[in-house]
Amino acid sequence: MTQSSPLSGSMKASAIPITNQIAPYAPSSLSFPSAHATSSFACATAMTRIAPEAAILFLLAAALAAGRPYLGMHYPSDVLAGAVLGTGLGLLVPL
Repeated sequence: MTQSSPLSGSMKASAIPITNQIAPYAPSSLSFPSAHATSSFACATAMTRIAPEAAILFLLAAALAAGRPYLGMHYPSDVLAGAVLGTGLGLLVPL
């Protein structure tokens, strides 16, 4: 598959950055901290406080958080800060 470019005439699809192929409408600026990591770790922490067997949710939260830098949506530090913030918020929720 090829794509036309007004400057070069044509460009091979393999020359398009992978982040544009996976998420073509992704925001152009990265945010700090990752809201996905923050909310998933906050939920996992709060749920584990209610039911300790819900600790398995941390695996889901970690998988979701790990996908953000992989897809080019966040820097790893954004995700780490989101995980720390989310865990802290999950501990602050009154039960």
